Amino acid sequence: MNFRAHDADPYCYLTTTGRKTGHPHEIEIWFAFPPDPTSPTLYLMAGGRERADWVKNLLQNPDFRKIPAPGPPN
Repeated sequence: MNFRAHDADPYCYLTTTGRKTGHPHEIEIWFAFPPDPTSPTLYLMAGGRERADWVKNLLQNPDFRKIPAPGPPN
């Protein structure tokens, strides 16, 4: 998926794998890209920093799914 196609969206939905349950865990989250359009970097804004569950989930299992706004598919 070309994440940059949605760089004007104010937020997205991020699905991680629960580190304790192994179940999908979806959150709404703000994101940003660096100015360089060739950069593969995607910044996600964690209000709780490393204490946020989604951050802990990604540290345990780095696989994720990003769904563009305005919402997840049915």
